[in-house]
Amino acid sequence: MEDGKKKTVMLIVVAVCLTLAATIVFFTRSQDTKIPSFKGETVLLKCTNPDCQEVFEMDKHAYHKYVQENQNPMSLSAPPVVCPKCGKKSAYLVIKCEKCGNIFFPGEAQDIFSDRCPKCGFSKQEETRKERARK
Repeated sequence: MEDGKKKTVMLIVVAVCLTLAATIVFFTRSQDTKIPSFKGETVLLKCTNPDCQEVFEMDKHAYHKYVQENQNPMSLSAPPVVCPKCGKKSAYLVIKCEKCGNIFFPGEAQDIFSDRCPKCGFSKQEETRKERARK
């Protein structure tokens, strides 16, 4: 092949590859691709306003989308959510203990397992690790 024809073929191949890459990026790029769907799952939140203390559920996908859109890069914790009862941005994620039903904030028991219940001492994370270690 002549040098001119080789260059033309190479340019066509490069153009096709770039077009294909751009198409893939266009169709896979979305705000929601960073957030799993969590279809049908909910999270539990509790209002920290002393006059309210409302506990409520929120769609898990909507919660993670809210956190992603409102996260302060200088903060180590998730942003507060607006409480549906008092209307203040004062609700945070909580855990409901599977054993005793106690509702508490993650890390409240000041343990290596953030889901350790301060009332009964149960930790789902710890139980899961023990089960994996036995296998």
